Amino acid sequence: MLELGQVVLGVRDLEAATRRMEAEGFAVQDGGVHPGLGTANRIIPLGGQYLELLGVVDEALARSNWYGRALLDRTADGDRLVRWSLRTDRIEEIAGPLGLIPERRSRMRPDGRPLHWRAAGLQAAAEHGWLP
Repeated sequence: MLELGQVVLGVRDLEAATRRMEAEGFAVQDGGVHPGLGTANRIIPLGGQYLELLGVVDEALARSNWYGRALLDRTADGDRLVRWSLRTDRIEEIAGPLGLIPERRSRMRPDGRPLHWRAAGLQAAAEHGWLP
């Protein structure tokens, strides 16, 4: 089964975007820092899905990797929708025919708990404008 997992809004200023969303009544949670990428996120839960605010927090570090550079490029003219992701329990079956190899990813949550997931196609999507 495929279902919407998240919608990602790239933002030039993560703190300002967080304040704007909170002012509109959204409950924004700290998503955490992405080690080695120069980026961080905030999460707005929407039932089983979520809106992610994704921003650069260390520009020099972000410029040193494809992920950070893609975000800087896509948000050069301001905040914008940069991508969305689907969730599935059949990632190999779906990614394989597309020539994508699922990757294991992880980081620590702000509360210190580990977060683990698998993803496929993130770099390819970033190289082609992020949105499918």
